[in-house]
Amino acid sequence: MRLQAHSKARMNDESISPSLLDRAREGQHEALEELLTRNRSRFQRAAGARLGEGLRRRVRASDVLQSTYVDVLSSIQDFRGTSEEDFARWVVRILETNIRDASPTSATHLP
Repeated sequence: MRLQAHSKARMNDESISPSLLDRAREGQHEALEELLTRNRSRFQRAAGARLGEGLRRRVRASDVLQSTYVDVLSSIQDFRGTSEEDFARWVVRILETNIRDASPTSATHLP
């Protein structure tokens, strides 16, 4: 019974997601904020897991997330996915790029 309720809730999320995605792509900040909020813990876990111990001494996960959210806001119209899962994976890829860019071994940090 519990599994059935979870599956039904997931179906409802999936049916809402395309509308949210469309609205977010159209520039409706409330829709984008909802998508980011729904997946916040996933993004926080991804940031924590991908920041190595050494980089954590220099960069806070919250700073990388903030930078990622700014990048998402400025490029949401280019997102081509069709589901909330696609959106979450896209955001994590942006997050990974920002972490790579923050690394002292990144080409952007070389003189």
